[in-house]
Amino acid sequence: PRVRLMKRLWYDGENPLNNPVPTPEQKLSMLYDGDDPALDTDEKQARHPQGYRIFPIEYWLPSQLEAKASIKCYIGREIPIDEYTQEIGLIFDIFINANLDGGMGVGGLSKSYAMEKDIVAALHGVNITGVGTISYNRMTHGDAGSRPMYDESGINVGRRLTMSLRYSSGSSSGVVDNDILNQTF
Repeated sequence: PRVRLMKRLWYDGENPLNNPVPTPEQKLSMLYDGDDPALDTDEKQARHPQGYRIFPIEYWLPSQLEAKASIKCYIGREIPIDEYTQEIGLIFDIFINANLDGGMGVGGLSKSYAMEKDIVAALHGVNITGVGTISYNRMTHGDAGSRPMYDESGINVGRRLTMSLRYSSGSSSGVVDNDILNQTF
């Protein structure tokens, strides 16, 4: 699932799964860099040949007029289980230019839907050591699920997927560092 997801995110043409797996450097080049948000030089564009496509914050660029796919992943609503445990919503917003979402040999009728299913298959049940287990289950987080998304221009379509991460920040015997944003995934 992780390979399929990365191929669908990296390649915009037909049959993205028929292409080679993007290298680790190519995958990282898609990650938004808030310290250098504008890809306005040839050097920056060479370092990010596909542009930014993975956004770890709730943020969209107006450049979505370009025909490409992108994913935002950010923390959503937290639901406390007890004093030391919470279910943290993980939101994945998948946006694709409407001209690329249907057909294109992506498997099924929608590239954004296929990417959503890749994320669920790749992450559901995965234990991120030291942090917690990711779940796609409405019984663990009330926001879990997915829905379609559209922008106001009608140019971009996509899916919003919400999963959760059970995180424990300690116990009654002693509190552990509870700053999840500084944990290494």
